[in-house]
Amino acid sequence: MATADLAPGPAGVDPAAPRPPVGFRLHLPATWTAVDLHPASCEAWVRSYVRDRLGTAPGTAGRRAQARRGLDALLDGCRAQGVLVLLLLAGPVPGRPNGGRVGLDDLVGASLTLVWRRLVGTDHVDVDGIAQALAAASPARGEPAPDRIVAVVDLPTGPAVYLHTAQLVGVPGRPGTQRMTTLSQFFIPAPDLPWLGVITTATTKHELADGIDAIADGVARSLEFL
Repeated sequence: MATADLAPGPAGVDPAAPRPPVGFRLHLPATWTAVDLHPASCEAWVRSYVRDRLGTAPGTAGRRAQARRGLDALLDGCRAQGVLVLLLLAGPVPGRPNGGRVGLDDLVGASLTLVWRRLVGTDHVDVDGIAQALAAASPARGEPAPDRIVAVVDLPTGPAVYLHTAQLVGVPGRPGTQRMTTLSQFFIPAPDLPWLGVITTATTKHELADGIDAIADGVARSLEFL
């Protein structure tokens, strides 16, 4: 897997996103696009990304505006969830005639996120307890529960929890619309701290479902604490 180093800092990161009081580093797929989540600069990033994907030919202004609204809604949702890192794998280059409907899938084929959660009321992370809770949880809407995979895995940082499943999720910018999304997640404790890192890859595209699992695994295994 082609990778790139990342040491999260202020550039492109939402300053309000939670993170543990310890440095860390992970390797990210170089062919994916890092998203600027900083409130002061994300609008300019969205405009640039949409322009690069859809071009500036006459008659495409409506398509670009629609795409920007979808991306804005996606980024707003990520910030609301405390996402620290967001990467996108672009969908196929749109080839629709001028004025044709452009969905977010034209710009986002898959996503990769890193979220940190501080666990309240405890001084450590119970990996086995998390695995048991995920395995016993009621199925999400559209989730084929018998196909849900939950396992405790050994990473270079220590034991972690792996989850692979599919469920219906809302489409940003299109209220009431839901798509079946395949998810691969790793729940990784920060050593000796009540902090849990959650690495998630997701896609609505059938042909990418197997690939995102390998990406999530590679990123999770690259995580190191400084």
